[in-house]
Amino acid sequence: LNGQIEGYAIGKFVYGVPADKLKKHQERIAVQFADSVFREMYNEEPLRVARKDRQDLDMIVAKIKRRSNKVIGKDVVKEVLIDFFNYVPSDQVRCGNRAYTSK
Repeated sequence: LNGQIEGYAIGKFVYGVPADKLKKHQERIAVQFADSVFREMYNEEPLRVARKDRQDLDMIVAKIKRRSNKVIGKDVVKEVLIDFFNYVPSDQVRCGNRAYTSK
């Protein structure tokens, strides 16, 4: 917001892929999935977790799945799950024993 870092969104997303497809395309799927998550979080409509806006998580995972499969060129990602998601305001971030400020 206004060039200031409000905080950090930290998450872990996982995907489900049939075993036979995973064996053939594991590295490509992993890279494209990570790229799809990043683009959804930052390029499209940035999450507004700092304001504690309610997020449409079903829409977010559906878009990640759709983007991943589109870029891979095959319908291999069958499921996307949010394993962990948290937000840390920048004034609560610590570096060692000191608080970190983004100013």
